[in-house]
Amino acid sequence: MRRSPTESYRRKGSSHTALRATAITLVSSALCVAAFQACGSSDPVQAGSFADSSRESDVFGLFDCSPCDPPPGDYGVAGCTTQQNPGTCNSNCQSYTASVPNGIQMTAGNDCHTVNSHEACTFNIGDGGVTQIDFDFSVTDACHETVDTTEWLSFWIYSRPWSSTVEADFIESLYGPGGKNGALNANFAGNGQQVIIFPNSNPSWSGHITAKFSGSGDNVTATTTNSKNSRVASSTLTGSTGYFFVMDTALGSGGNTACSFTITNLKMQGTVADGQCQGIMAN
Repeated sequence: MRRSPTESYRRKGSSHTALRATAITLVSSALCVAAFQACGSSDPVQAGSFADSSRESDVFGLFDCSPCDPPPGDYGVAGCTTQQNPGTCNSNCQSYTASVPNGIQMTAGNDCHTVNSHEACTFNIGDGGVTQIDFDFSVTDACHETVDTTEWLSFWIYSRPWSSTVEADFIESLYGPGGKNGALNANFAGNGQQVIIFPNSNPSWSGHITAKFSGSGDNVTATTTNSKNSRVASSTLTGSTGYFFVMDTALGSGGNTACSFTITNLKMQGTVADGQCQGIMAN
């Protein structure tokens, strides 16, 4: 009998799921929640190394492997597999993610890499839900050394079922999936106001992102600002429920597998359901 996509990705990422549960338990202590810091060593730990799970961080523990055979658009896989040269979808996320202090790192490869927070961190946005999301990011220069070696990468949220009007891309390679370029931008699946955070000529892509949400129902105003410049990305999202985080990479034409990017210090303000997004809710 064919397994459901949810059952399938749980099986494929079972050890990753167990790691997530361990990490969430760790950060539920008063010390960790108050400090919003990882409980353990500052050394990065490869996601496949589970012997000392006490070293893993809260942000890393929120993510599971995305399935390679989900319904169309689900779990963020569709964007990852529509690159010009994506290779095949790789559900073994332990091989390309790593825990860093209070964060998660993803490395590009000759295939589609994708993880999501659907099980551990699903939330509503806008009035009565999450009103603000903050995080720090860092992208290696190998991801954008030249136009011809650009990887596609993205850290974003969306609501199931996916549509272009329920997507917020906090950082993404310019023009989204299939774009062959060297810029990093903030956008909403092509809707509203898109802004460039870093052009290709700028090395050391790193900074801070703040996204804000207001309104409700099919009329949620979303804005994204960044620490690099004063540009504001904005759009109206037509859904307010069921959002979760997705992190992807895929190769562009002649891509460089030395590319990696890191999300750290992820914080959320507002309200989430009991048991969701533990360890990253700010006061």
